[in-house]
Amino acid sequence: MKKLFSFITTLLLIAASVVFLITENPNVEEFSKWYVNNNPTEMGAFFDSAYEGIVRQQTHTKDYLIFTVFEIKELKYVGLAGHFWGRNTVEEATQNATELLENVREQLEKETTDEQDTNN
Repeated sequence: MKKLFSFITTLLLIAASVVFLITENPNVEEFSKWYVNNNPTEMGAFFDSAYEGIVRQQTHTKDYLIFTVFEIKELKYVGLAGHFWGRNTVEEATQNATELLENVREQLEKETTDEQDTNN
């Protein structure tokens, strides 16, 4: 009887841990806020919120139910229980910010060109 109680207790603890990890699995919005907080643009709060939207748009995710892998410009981060891990230097963050902003500029130029072509 004691072994059965111990087995059930262990099983319940494992189930509770899995449920906790599933419910606390971070999403791309949480990742983008974390990324911008750890890699600010130093251009002010307005630009940081715009930068957060750019990061959200450029981030690719792989959800594994209890954790998520976030990939942005070939850099990978793991999100688990509301926390993020990954290697990120200041140089990489600066390069990523520059590349992301350049991508947005190119997209805006393309959209402007497409609109002008449809109007003519």
